[in-house]
Amino acid sequence: GYGLMIEGDYAAAEAMYREALRSARVGDRPMSIAVSMSGIGQALTYARRNAEARPHLVESRERFDELNVRPGVITSDVMLGLVARDGGDLTAAARHWLAALTDPGRPWYDEDDYSTLQYVASILDDARTAALLLGAATSAYESTQVQQIAYVRSDLADTRARRESELGREEFGERFRAGGRRTKDEVAAIATAALDELLADAEVSPGARD
Repeated sequence: GYGLMIEGDYAAAEAMYREALRSARVGDRPMSIAVSMSGIGQALTYARRNAEARPHLVESRERFDELNVRPGVITSDVMLGLVARDGGDLTAAARHWLAALTDPGRPWYDEDDYSTLQYVASILDDARTAALLLGAATSAYESTQVQQIAYVRSDLADTRARRESELGREEFGERFRAGGRRTKDEVAAIATAALDELLADAEVSPGARD
């Protein structure tokens, strides 16, 4: 399923995960059920079918939490953040991504943290911090041989273009390159602080971020 999502064939990935879910339910395999539901939710989210995706992601998160599978919980939070963002609820997106970045566990793959940083960059008011996070994510992607999912690549290009237009090419490039030199822990701390600030502002001015 993951390979199909890299290629952008989300319908085929969804079908594969749905078949896996049917088999997992017949065999009563809790972990396989959670993984399959998460896969369906991811494929639907990447296809921008958010209303359909959300119930699968909510249930997969609950199942992973019951099984104490932290990577699955983290993935569910990241995807629920995308559903919220693309639906216009930036405060809910921030809460999900903050939960993912501060979870005591680790994601399935190290690169997953960088895609979360990329998404955080899309909702911050501070374009300089956003550019730094984008630089960190891009540097990490370039250093690995794992190709990113089509949605992630498109989202990165869109966010980068928007932030560069806000800052100007020179300032954006400076911050972008600086992000590429930061360690993973450093940029995660920067993103966490930025999300904390965003959520604090939202509490002072409810509805301002929706």
